Amino acid sequence: AYLPTLEYTLADFDAGAQNLIVNRYKLLMASLASRGAQLVVLPETAFGGWYDTAQNGDALRDALQGVSLALVGVKTASSAEGGRNAIVEYQREAGRLREVYAKQIPIPLTEGGFIKGQNVGLVRLGGVIFGLGICWENTFPSLARAAVLGGAEVLVYQNSLLWAGATATPLLHQRISAF
Repeated sequence: AYLPTLEYTLADFDAGAQNLIVNRYKLLMASLASRGAQLVVLPETAFGGWYDTAQNGDALRDALQGVSLALVGVKTASSAEGGRNAIVEYQREAGRLREVYAKQIPIPLTEGGFIKGQNVGLVRLGGVIFGLGICWENTFPSLARAAVLGGAEVLVYQNSLLWAGATATPLLHQRISAF
């Protein structure tokens, strides 16, 4: 589902733009569920806009309700702490939507105002322990090593290079990845 960068930018400030993105993902999740998908992993900042899972998590739950398990990249914020580039876990059966990881190494220029995560990203979904990372964190072997030493059986790095378009950026990112 291609979502233009402009919509993501607008979603930070406009509920209508945010709703367009949420509705597109709702259709995608329904389609994936009809094909028997058991786990869906969506990219970094998949939904656009800012979310506080306690305050406006209903839009995320609504969009994801078609699938059983999901790992979703969102920008999370709370008035007490500030913003994070994060991954939230969705478990339909438990009715759970919770932040499970915050990016430990924000990109200095574009994410300089984000709060750094402090914990290794580990989450158990469907009996499997996933080690989590976001974007360029896959270029830091120490993060992958910490996740595996913590019990990760699968490593998941959520990324969205939509902003890069047809530039060399996606290829460069791939070439410097630690794997």
